[in-house]
Amino acid sequence: MTQPLGPLQLKWVEALESGDYLQGKRYLCQVYQGEAHWCLLGVACDLYSKAKNDTGVVAFGNHWDTRAIPYSVKRKLKMTDKAPGGLTYLNDFAGKTFMEIASIMRNNPSRFFEEPV
Repeated sequence: MTQPLGPLQLKWVEALESGDYLQGKRYLCQVYQGEAHWCLLGVACDLYSKAKNDTGVVAFGNHWDTRAIPYSVKRKLKMTDKAPGGLTYLNDFAGKTFMEIASIMRNNPSRFFEEPV
C-alpha cells in the first residue's frame, strides 16, 4: 500500500499547485524587480516559518536568499534525507514546473517523506 500524504505535506503540494508562487531556481527565495521567486523548498519554508522581512518574504536566519532548507522545516514535514536534493534537482536542473513536481510528490510520497504528517 502506498503511503499517503499527511495534512502538512498536502498543504505544501497544494501551495505548489495554487499558482500563488512564482517559480525560481537555486535559492529558496529571491526578489527580482519587486517580485518573489521561489524554489519549491522555499515554498515549504514560507508555509512553515513565521519570520518575514518587510517585503513579505520569509527570512532564513539573517539571509533572505539562502539555498538550504532549514532543518526545522525538513523535520516538520518528515522529509527523507534524500528528499531536499531530489526535489532541488527536479526544480533547478530537470526543468520541472511546480505542477509537475506536485504531481510527482502526490504519486510518490514515500520517496520524499518518512511518514504522513
